[in-house]
Amino acid sequence: MSIERDKIKIYNSGLLSDIFSKHQNILDANEKKLRDEVGQEISSGLELGKPYSKVIKAIEERFDVTNECATRITYDQMHTEQMKVRNEGFKAAQAASKRLGLKTYKVWKYNPITIDSKPDHMEMDGKAADENGIFTLSDGTKTEAPGLTGDPKHDSGCCCTCLFNIKGLD
Repeated sequence: MSIERDKIKIYNSGLLSDIFSKHQNILDANEKKLRDEVGQEISSGLELGKPYSKVIKAIEERFDVTNECATRITYDQMHTEQMKVRNEGFKAAQAASKRLGLKTYKVWKYNPITIDSKPDHMEMDGKAADENGIFTLSDGTKTEAPGLTGDPKHDSGCCCTCLFNIKGLD
């Protein structure tokens, strides 16, 4: 009897795999839609200057997720968006500084108040980016700023930032 149950499990597992593979485009479209909707909540929160608590509550209610899940999503996504904007500001300031004959650089700043412990981020504290504005983490991962690696092991739970400095005015 248990052998037949195992066969049924294997058979059902195969069926589900077939269904998923045949309908992967639907699954992908739904994932994209969900990501877009979460992105809209985050963007709205940033544009309106909402406190994190309000964005967390909106995500929690709209997507029927736990407070812990909504908190992680909110912090991770808002941090990423803030770092993208900040990095664009660095690029603009760097271009203006160059026209004035000033040399600039970015420095990684570890935030000890992180969601997840990140020893490699702690190691980065105070390190300057290379001449192209790229940071290289201990595992070889390259990024323009904290939270922008594209790798969840580095980005999720990261609360680090970077500072813009002018050589000679440290």
